[in-house]
Amino acid sequence: MTEPPKPSWQIDFAARLRSLRQRRGLSIKELASQARIYWVELDRYERAEQIPTLDRVYTLARILDATLTELLPPTK
Repeated sequence: MTEPPKPSWQIDFAARLRSLRQRRGLSIKELASQARIYWVELDRYERAEQIPTLDRVYTLARILDATLTELLPPTK
């Protein structure tokens, strides 16, 4: 059985999160530690395998010194 395709916004969020983390020079484990989550969870966000809660998105944006606009894809 095949998995349904992921929504494009989820894939875009994952790419933005990874890009911002890398531009800030943080490893997955470093960012996860600062966000007080398991690195495996963060890795799932970056691979678009799991969707973070809004609270997590705010926390990640704050740590990455990014706006929500930078992290979240635009809506239609």
